[in-house]
Amino acid sequence: MIMEDDEIKGKILDKMARHRYWGGKHTDTLNLAKGFPKDIRKYVLKLVDEMKNDNLIISKPTSYGEHVSLNIERKDEIQFLIDKFLVKKY
Repeated sequence: MIMEDDEIKGKILDKMARHRYWGGKHTDTLNLAKGFPKDIRKYVLKLVDEMKNDNLIISKPTSYGEHVSLNIERKDEIQFLIDKFLVKKY
């Protein structure tokens, strides 16, 4: 099964929203690649960087690695991408 970029981004954003990683609550960047096939995990991390550049995900540097959270100011756009992913999924 080949996933398109929008599907991967939607799955990442959905995972973060379900775990409520908004604003101050954050997770390790490497955790976002879990749940994807091993052969595309590096590509998933590349898309995470792309979403950081688009300001959908906020980066939080910590002493134990880079952590990320969803940008609460872009909540409507993030929810639109999640809904688009969920419609394709089912």
